[in-house]
Parts: sequence; C-alpha cells; structure tokens
Amino acid sequence: MKTEEIIAENNRRKAVFNTVYDPATGEGCCGKRTAVEVAGERLMLPETMVDDAEFSTQMPPEKLRDLRFRYDFEYWALLTQTVVDKVTRCEVPFRANRPQRLIIGELEEQRTGKGRIDIIILKARQWGCSTLIQLYFAWIQIILHRNYNSIVCAHDLTASNYLASIFMHAVECYPVELQDGDNKLKLARLRGCSSIMRIPSRNCNYTCASSNTQNSARGQNLSLAHLSELASWSATQRHCPDDVMRTIGGSMSTSKGCAVVMESTANGRGNYFFNEWTRATRGDSSMKPVFIPWYMSEFYFAPLDENSVQEFYDSFSPYELRLWSEFGCTLEQIHWYRLKFEQYSAAYLMRSEFPSDADEAFEDTQVAAFEQSTITRQMPNIKAPELIGDLRGKCDTGADSLLDLSFEEQNGGLLKVWSQPDTLSPRIPDRYVTAVDVGGTTERSDYSVISVVDAYSPLGQLEVVAQWRGHIDHDLLAWKSAQIAKWYCGSLLVFERNSFDGSEGDSEYILNEIGNDYNNLYRRGTTPSGAIDNRPGFHTNRKTKPELVNCLRQLLRDGRFIEHDSDSLAEMSAYEVKPGGRYGARRGMHDDILMSRAIALFVSYYSSTDYCKRYANADKPDPALAPKEVDKYHSLPRLCRGDDRYLD
Repeated sequence: MKTEEIIAENNRRKAVFNTVYDPATGEGCCGKRTAVEVAGERLMLPETMVDDAEFSTQMPPEKLRDLRFRYDFEYWALLTQTVVDKVTRCEVPFRANRPQRLIIGELEEQRTGKGRIDIIILKARQWGCSTLIQLYFAWIQIILHRNYNSIVCAHDLTASNYLASIFMHAVECYPVELQDGDNKLKLARLRGCSSIMRIPSRNCNYTCASSNTQNSARGQNLSLAHLSELASWSATQRHCPDDVMRTIGGSMSTSKGCAVVMESTANGRGNYFFNEWTRATRGDSSMKPVFIPWYMSEFYFAPLDENSVQEFYDSFSPYELRLWSEFGCTLEQIHWYRLKFEQYSAAYLMRSEFPSDADEAFEDTQVAAFEQSTITRQMPNIKAPELIGDLRGKCDTGADSLLDLSFEEQNGGLLKVWSQPDTLSPRIPDRYVTAVDVGGTTERSDYSVISVVDAYSPLGQLEVVAQWRGHIDHDLLAWKSAQIAKWYCGSLLVFERNSFDGSEGDSEYILNEIGNDYNNLYRRGTTPSGAIDNRPGFHTNRKTKPELVNCLRQLLRDGRFIEHDSDSLAEMSAYEVKPGGRYGARRGMHDDILMSRAIALFVSYYSSTDYCKRYANADKPDPALAPKEVDKYHSLPRLCRGDDRYLD
C-alpha cells in the first residue's frame, strides 16, 4: 500500500474506534434506542422505556430520571457510581469503555430478551470486566428487583474480597439525594455470617465466597452469580470446580432477571475454564461465549509520527501484518503491540496476556507434551455417545459375571459407547483392545478409566469406541473390565498395574482370578535372559511411559486415531513435560483418561501392525482363520521384543 492509502485507511479505523459515546444523552449507548426531545434536549432513550405507559416527554425531570434508571444501566452508572481513573488516579463518574460497552450490550440483550443472563467471558487484562459485572449486579439489586441475592466467587478470598469492595463502594457511596426517603441504602453483616452482607431496605444479601469455600452458598436462594478467574480455580482432593458449580447451581433461582456470569483470563488449556469455554463455543451449554481481544481497549495504543508511516508499515512482521489485515488494528495499536512485545521473552507469553483471538488466549507454554494444533484437529470428532449406561451380567463378580451380558441404558451411567461391538464381521484377533488405568476407590481420588479401541474400524483408523470412568473397588474394577472386554468380542484386556502393585490387598490374586475365567490378558514381556515374564498387566515406568507418550503424540500428529470424548482432549491439552523430563498432568488436572487411551492405542497400534505383517503374505489371508491361532497368538504379549522395557 502507498503512504496515502495507509494513512486514509488508518484514519477510517480510528474514526470508527472513536465514535461518540455519551451516556448522559444516550448517544452511542447499548441496545435499541429512540430519539426523543425532552425539554429542548435530544435524548437517545431505550425503546422499552419509551414504550412504558409511565413515559411522557412532559414528565418532571426527577420522575424522568427515576424511570430512566430502570431502563438505562449506563445512565444510572454515570449518575450514581464512581471509579478511579487509570491516568489521573482520581475518582470520576463511571463511563463504560469499549470492552465494557460490548459486555453491557450482551447482558442487556439477554436480560430484555430471554429474561435470563448466561454469559462466559474470555478476556484480555485490565479493562474493568469485574468492575462492570459488580456494578451491573448492584443495579439489578438496588433498582430493578427486591429480594435478589447475589454471590461473588473467585479463585481465592483475597480476590473475592476485592470484588466485594467494589459492590460495597457502589452501595455506601450511593448519592444520598437519590435514595428513597427513609429506605436508605446501607450495608450490614448478616448475624453469624461474616461472609454475607445485607441491604435491609432491598431485602437482599451479598455473599463473598471463593472456590475453596464453596459451602458459603449452600442453602441460599441466589439470583445473581459472578464467577471470576475460573482458569485459576484449583482442583484438589478437598475442592474442585465442579463441586463449586454444583453448590452454586443448586442454590440458583430460575426467576426472570437471574444471571450467571463467568469471566476469566486464560491460563492454558485443560483447566475448568477452558473446558467450559469449549463447551460454550460448541453450543453444548447454556452459556454464551464472549471474547474480548486486547485491541478493543482504548488504552493500548502508542502515537506514531505520520512521517514514519510507510517505513513502519514496510517493517511489519508476519504477525503484525495479520493484526493490520485480519484484525483491523490501527497503526498506533500495532506500534503499542510492538513496544509491549519487547518486554516478553517469548511470543506465547505476550499472546496469552494480550490475545488477539481465543486460540491465542489459550496458547500453552513450551512444556506442553502435545502440539495443540494436533489436538484441535480432533475437535470435529467429538460427539455424544450412542449409548450411556452400564453392562450387566448374571452377577457382579466371578465367572457368572461374564455370562448373559446386556447393556442397560441409564442417565448418568459411567459407561459411554460410541460404537457397539461389531459381531457380524469375520472375527479378527485383538481387533478390540480394552485398557484399564487403575485409580483410587474414593470420590476424591483419581478416577479408574477403561478405554476400548477398535484397531480395524470402518473409518480406517484406530478409533476410541467406549469408555468407563468412575471410582470402584479394585476387585470390582477388574471384573467390570473383563465384562467390557468380553462384550467387545473377547478383546485383549490390558491392565496398567502400577496402582494394583501399590494397593493394599492381594492384587496378584485379583488378576489371576480373572485370568481363570478370562484368559485374553496382556502379559508383561521377557526377562533379559529371554524367559517369559507371565505376570498380567502393563507396567508404566521411566522406560515405558515415554514410549506411550511418543506413540500417542505420533498418532495425534499423523491423524491415525479418532477420539470422541472432549474430556480426553482436555487432559491431552493439560499434559506437560515436567522438570527433569518427566511427564505429568498440570497441577489440579487428571491424566487418567489420557493414560488409559495411551496404553490402549499403543497396544492396538503395534498389535494391528503385527497382525498385518503376520497375515499379509499368507496363502489365505482370511481373518476368519485367525481365531484358530488365538491361544498361540496370546502366549506372549504383543509387544514382546526380548528386552526388559516392560519389567519393573
């Protein structure tokens, strides 16, 4: 582009950026508005206000103001609320900035439309998102509705208390002349509850909680919930985000005007916020996703000499050119971005703090075990299971548990089935592999996961066809695994036996007992001398774990397997290379699905490869002949290579 063209385009963008915004007159404010002349002044009033039977252009100024308070949040906030100006550090009347106006528009569209607000906000930093939500909720409690209780819940009490201070300021500094006679606004602590404040004149409560004190919400009748910085909510043995949401959700009213607003900056992938954002963008939840990029804020710009425009434009990096051509940034914004970028040692650090799109916001650190783009390519494969429920046999344990197997559909069942066993095609040995990652037995412990992989799916790739995930005693888990393996055409059953080896009780007895009734078990390998180590199970150790991860990384990269479960992808996104080269889940995350998948895919991939080599040159490579060699084929593990990789 020539200099004149660049300057003209830049001026056009700045003009759009600097459109008139005046909450006093309503010019440039959110929602559908109607031009009305009142006392010789042209006002842009909300259409719903003009349609109100109380409205008249001849109304006394005080009554017009009070009526407008009920319909125009931006006008109410300008006249009643103050915030600290970022430049002067003085208190000034609240005037929404550009990102805040976008959020106000979304809030008002839902409130005046469906009547309930459900929004999840992915944000860049430092534009006042939390402040806006607190003031908006204060407007609902002070002006719109009596008896509406609210809660703020952040990742820790310090952050929650800071947000609570915004609400307290909104109430305590409310202009006295705008308060209703004897019904003055004042805050009082609820007797016996230090975390709950009350506005007696509005008969409403305000609760301050954190993700570690979720029981503060239990037993309350909540109408408004502000859930802040969800990406930092930790998952521990005592607390997890799901527990918090279940507690708050169980206390939420379904009345008109209720609101749940989730907001957070990103903190990598695989955490609770990332999962909820992903569900919202897929349309799998009630929440509407709203992303606020860095360039929407009027604070992020750096002046540029007009004489250096051409030189600056010609020096654009490929990413800066994308900011100009794809995102529509001005030269001044790109100049700011370049200067800010110099403060960071790596691009991902800058982009995670100041993202231009949602993918950048979740850009992970350099220690991610799997390339995120390879995980993202699996997203189109995510789908609801064909069946949800459990398998039932004659009983729960023992040989009879493997007889008369039938699938029992049930809501909330632990067994998900995406493809049922193919019992009509000619049988191929170890077409299906069932792998078990053994977890704990209590609700706060790691999950046990059973994964079934089809090595010869109609799609021509390794395919995850079933998953069981839950907490169960280890002996019951062993029989449950055998039931699922038996249902899937007598599939090869692979136990990750580290947890068995470390658990109390006779684990060897459990596996050997199953072996008496289900003999298609994966067994260890060979000793260095070549002797067979016939113990059942796959042992994950410092030698075998990298092989599992590398195989999964290769299958992801080359698109050789199909994943249908979003939780599995979330665990892959949160899997890291730890200091010293070890692999493990990010703090607060699980890796039980991932390890079960890795073992199943590892064994399936090499088993299917061995099978192809074994029968490719046969005189009659008919899969129907394969069952005749099942016993011989299983006399050694599929991956036996005459070394000690699969020993303790």
